[in-house]
Amino acid sequence: MKAKLNRRLSWEKQTVWDLENGWRATEGWNQAYGPMLTRLEKDGAVWHCHNGLAELPEFARSWVETVVQSCNQQIVRPAFTRSH
Repeated sequence: MKAKLNRRLSWEKQTVWDLENGWRATEGWNQAYGPMLTRLEKDGAVWHCHNGLAELPEFARSWVETVVQSCNQQIVRPAFTRSH
């Protein structure tokens, strides 16, 4: 999947990407684990990382990565091709 940087909505603490499937992805940074998606939105539908993986849109399910095996801690990695 391809994504284009949304410069208008991005700032130094988070990067916003317009995905080719019409969704908008907000990428944050975790000090321990690196880049992760914090928010996905399209046409009023919003997924936030605090909603949990059960509500994650289907297209992003393959982006889930287990980062701590012992406690099954998982994050959603940004798995798209970026263009600026």
